[in-house]
Amino acid sequence: MATRPPRIHVDQRKCLRYLIVSVSILLLSQFTVSLYFTYVKSSTVTFKRNFDPTSSDTPFGIVGRLLVSSPLPSSSSSSSSSSPLASTSASVLTSALPSSTSTSIPSPTTSPQSIKSTTPLTTTSKPPDAKLKTVKPTGISSSTAGTNFTTTEGPSTSWDGRCGELPAGLEGRRVVNMMPPSWEDLHQKFSGTSSGILPGGRWKPKDCVPRTHVAIIIPFRERYEQLRVFLNNMHPLLQKQQLNYGIYIIDQRVGFHFNRAMLMNVGFVEAGKIEDYDCFIFHDVDLIAENELNMYSCPAKPRHMSVLIDKFNYKPQYSYIFGGVTALTKEHMHRVNGYPNLYFGWGGEDDDMSARIRSKGAPGLSRVPGEIGRYKMIKHKREKSNPVNPLRIKLLATAKTRFSTDGLNSLAGKYSVLRVEQLPLYTRIEVDLDEKGIFMQKQVEKFRNNSFIQGALKMNETFITMPSTTTSTTPKPTTTTRSVPQQLLHLIKSVFK
Repeated sequence: MATRPPRIHVDQRKCLRYLIVSVSILLLSQFTVSLYFTYVKSSTVTFKRNFDPTSSDTPFGIVGRLLVSSPLPSSSSSSSSSSPLASTSASVLTSALPSSTSTSIPSPTTSPQSIKSTTPLTTTSKPPDAKLKTVKPTGISSSTAGTNFTTTEGPSTSWDGRCGELPAGLEGRRVVNMMPPSWEDLHQKFSGTSSGILPGGRWKPKDCVPRTHVAIIIPFRERYEQLRVFLNNMHPLLQKQQLNYGIYIIDQRVGFHFNRAMLMNVGFVEAGKIEDYDCFIFHDVDLIAENELNMYSCPAKPRHMSVLIDKFNYKPQYSYIFGGVTALTKEHMHRVNGYPNLYFGWGGEDDDMSARIRSKGAPGLSRVPGEIGRYKMIKHKREKSNPVNPLRIKLLATAKTRFSTDGLNSLAGKYSVLRVEQLPLYTRIEVDLDEKGIFMQKQVEKFRNNSFIQGALKMNETFITMPSTTTSTTPKPTTTTRSVPQQLLHLIKSVFK
């Protein structure tokens, strides 16, 4: 007789409990997946809304402009895993994304390019079947309002002939050569029709129309070794950025105290007499840009360009700093009445100018992203003619009351142009400043008993007034040619300074 199988006892309550838990887990999983995709979608919309493809004042804008302005690599070069465009986009994006940890960027291994290799690459080389369409993006920041950019769409040849806002071929971080070449080496490197540099240090691209006309204004006195380093590094960079530019050295005559801000006012006025510039870059001669994406152009707001400097371990000094390298349009300079003229000696003029551009009704302050605004400073000692200005704090306290009276409108009669030289790599404008006359103005009356001003008034110097002369010559040699042992000794000293 067959035995009956044992009866299986089923706990209905326990099964019901398992069923409820299973359904709950399933519903929770579906809800989590739905929530995740909703978050991703909203994040993408927010990113697109805040993404400004033409602004140079935001990290994402730099990447956007690079990708928009740069043509896609050809099929022959696409097999390379280290194309300049790809590596540049990745490095800029890595440095631009906010993060609590620092990101190390590998140093470039290529050597500085020769003048032939610095022939500017341009985004104007479009396929014959491409149509350029002008697009005005939404969500433009105040610093780039009214700016258009170009994209390709469909077959046509309606290119307007202008250079790209961010030309192709810019490779981000670059090698900076801090060794001063001789004048002979510089002339040999940049001579001939291949460089295209006109007398006076002016240049513009031949295969496209530049978007801006830039004057590089350098306040200067007796720093020819640093000037040679500057010219050797900056001419190739400015050409690669496809700028219509000129370099102006505003050389103060030896005698009175050095006045950096007033020299920049003089450079603004005198360079404007030579050519009609719409953008002015005020540049210390001892600062060399490290990043090719740091465009030497002027946005809607005055821009601080030298954000991170190696001397200060690439750390920003303070939030309102506006010194070193700055960019202002002609309109900006007139709106704030230019730089102040009262700061003889070192210090104070940068903060005075910062207060001007940040005051009520002024254009405001912008700056490039930190990784883009990296600079190297050429080591040097402060000159005796440029002592620390002991009045700088007191002058800063009265800055707001002087905006309308101390600047471009008070410049006439307080300087004289002694000579204008159209040299092969730059224009030298030698000037004399009337320090005694400026310190006798009414707005300095309450500081006149200060020992610094009294010492300046008692200096055995006379303000020189004479008509200017314009010449085209080669620069006078300022240093003797060193022998090989002397060059090695100079190299060792520069390394261990």
